[in-house]
Amino acid sequence: MENPSARNQEVACENLAASAIPAFPGMHSYSTGFVAFWLLLLTTIAGITSYLAMFTGFSAYDDEGALMITVKQYLSGRTIYVDVFSFYGPVFYLYNWLLHTLTATPVTHDVVRMTSLVLSLAGALICAWIVLRLTGSLVMAAVTHLFASTVITALSRSEPGHPQELVLILLLVFASCPL
Repeated sequence: MENPSARNQEVACENLAASAIPAFPGMHSYSTGFVAFWLLLLTTIAGITSYLAMFTGFSAYDDEGALMITVKQYLSGRTIYVDVFSFYGPVFYLYNWLLHTLTATPVTHDVVRMTSLVLSLAGALICAWIVLRLTGSLVMAAVTHLFASTVITALSRSEPGHPQELVLILLLVFASCPL
């Protein structure tokens, strides 16, 4: 026999979960093509400005070269923490191994900075998608995309190839999974 009190609590929880993402007044249902067009346009604009920022600056405290040396040593067959000194965990080196193996690219400043650029644009797209899913507003998603691309590019520009880029993308992907 089912407990009516437990069933009432279950129904209340279902109603609460259904109202967790409110339907705001003026919430639109955009076509996939329309959303894809606008996000592609915003990503193109952000990509041009981010490219110029990424490839024309250098920070005096930058450790891009040191990270590139450790990645090159790891890719040449040396063992991290034994032959290669590093503060960072093995996921960073596995990511770089996958990246450079699948794309057949060398570890150079251009490749590292282009990878940082792609990750920053992907992060901005994920942020915009999260906002679009939560609010249904393409305007809010566009503002979020432009803001996120500016902030993430500023982080990536100062330290390209740093593990924080991978951490940021993984956190954004995990945050977007329930949506």
